[in-house]
Amino acid sequence: MKKQLFLLFTSVILFSSCSNDDNQAESIVSVSSMVRKSYNTTTGETLATTVYEISDNKIQSTHSSSSVTSDISNSVYTYSGDRLSSIENSRNGIVTSKNYLLYNSANKLVEYRTEVLNPGGAITLINKQTFTHTPNGITSQWTRSNDNGTTFSLISSTQITLDSNDNQTFLEDYDNINNETNQIKKIYDSNNNIVTEEFYNVENNNPILAMTNTVTYNTHKNTLSFVMEKTYGRDVLMLLYPYAGGAINNIDVKSYSPNSLNTFSTTFGEGLVTFSITNTANAN
Repeated sequence: MKKQLFLLFTSVILFSSCSNDDNQAESIVSVSSMVRKSYNTTTGETLATTVYEISDNKIQSTHSSSSVTSDISNSVYTYSGDRLSSIENSRNGIVTSKNYLLYNSANKLVEYRTEVLNPGGAITLINKQTFTHTPNGITSQWTRSNDNGTTFSLISSTQITLDSNDNQTFLEDYDNINNETNQIKKIYDSNNNIVTEEFYNVENNNPILAMTNTVTYNTHKNTLSFVMEKTYGRDVLMLLYPYAGGAINNIDVKSYSPNSLNTFSTTFGEGLVTFSITNTANAN
């Protein structure tokens, strides 16, 4: 599992939305676009801007620009029925990777596959996450191929538990590369917001608490989470959560919690890392 990193930048997300409800904080009916900006918190410089084009509350494409590298990145989302089926990613006009999502007859995610392409369009690397659904939980395996899918090597094995609301409550991951086992436990409130995340390193079958994230919320609806859930489905979001690998300052819970964050605190960095969150409700 990827380690958490801390970087000195922050993100701000702006939304354009329409609602038939006079109280936008209580009802999100339609989102047409979304803008995400990352800033250097020391200089105030805008590092990157991503514009999300949205239809039927689902992401259709993204367009990103970076002031650091001058790169222009684009992603195009494709759906099969109500389910996301693929994402094509390009940089400066050249396709760099493709993501494919496969489902079983019960419409459950069984494979998430990423193909990395060279400038000529040939596949150079394949990452594949497979999911086996059982009454006792979900088993996932992350495998990788360097020979266009002829052979795959095992990177990690993961056991995932989802509750009746498709909230990921427990995860245990065995890293085959580093021979490490990690666990994550999550607690949710009555609105399916993540209020506590506990990260454990397992040594000699003994879980040792390494980090805790604690989150509080206000009553406003979280437009980012709303769009992400409409795009992927909550069950798929929770299965892919372990592979997000976001830096601690990305505050990944904002993509999964239905209400807007009020505070976020972490024991990462022995209390030296702090966050300030500002929310602006749409009064239209």
